[in-house]
Amino acid sequence: MRRGLLRVAGVVIVFRAAFVACVGADPNINDTQPRGDEGAACFEDGTCRSGLSCASGRCVRFSGGQDSAPPVDDDSGPTPPPPDADADADAETDAGADADAGPPPECATGTPCELPDLLAWYRADRGVVAVNHEVQEWRDQSKNGHHATRGDAEAPTLWDASARFDGGPYIQFAGGAGNKDTPQRLLTQIVSEAPIRPMTVYLALSFDSAARSSGYVFDGHEPAVSRIGFTNGAGDGIYPFLGGASVLDPDVPLTEGQPVLFEAVFAGPGSGMAINNVEVATGDVGAYGARGFSIGAAAPGDNLTRNFEGSIAEVLVFGAGHSAEDRLKVIDWLRTRHGLY
Repeated sequence: MRRGLLRVAGVVIVFRAAFVACVGADPNINDTQPRGDEGAACFEDGTCRSGLSCASGRCVRFSGGQDSAPPVDDDSGPTPPPPDADADADAETDAGADADAGPPPECATGTPCELPDLLAWYRADRGVVAVNHEVQEWRDQSKNGHHATRGDAEAPTLWDASARFDGGPYIQFAGGAGNKDTPQRLLTQIVSEAPIRPMTVYLALSFDSAARSSGYVFDGHEPAVSRIGFTNGAGDGIYPFLGGASVLDPDVPLTEGQPVLFEAVFAGPGSGMAINNVEVATGDVGAYGARGFSIGAAAPGDNLTRNFEGSIAEVLVFGAGHSAEDRLKVIDWLRTRHGLY
């Protein structure tokens, strides 16, 4: 992978809209190149390979701007980098560039933003503001403006475009117990008129180390039991817990490096957790509070020895308990995007 090619913070806008690009007999389209490559026809769903966007049926690479797709640090496609890429690798990079890119795109058909009560939506392929791969802000794609930012005292998380999550990018957390004084945490503040309300959370993630993966990956702040976490088990297995420090099911170990889908509902007595769409626990574990939430570690000042070590590709937070129908819509979206189970 060619690190240092990231010139503009943020990542490619990937639309999964249900439409077919009209290619036609455009003389500008290179028919000798495979679909999705630069200069070739777009894929049938109107998308292109990472780093490219579909314009008039042809895959093109934009140079930046509000309505363009910024380049990414990505070597998955056949398109070579520009000649001056290495010369610019150490130059002023992406600080603030994506922050000025304007609001998220209009809600595309078939995406989770169609569902009601969407509080926040974080995607590693869009809205990442980073400097030399160190994430400064993960911008909310729900249009609610609940951006997750790195605190002054936090160790940096890293944006990476390596082949994981079906080839897509991710944000890497390395907040094991050895980093307890400077946890890797992205923190958002949400001011709610109601002190507590139900919440449904979806995370596409993977673990990097069974020996050091004990900790919180999501903390709802208020009350303290609205958390998603993991603990080490016998034989260095990784086991989930929901709420406090209670291990849920020792028969559901998780594998290092294997992308997995977590679903958690914080709704008082109706709370529960599912892994890859299989329910693993139910209980009464609290609800969503008014102070926002943390991604990658517990809330500031709370049990800082328990920090997540792994990678996250996408997080969706809804301010309601989801129906089975809505759950399946989100699950299908995440499975398709990230190659989950």
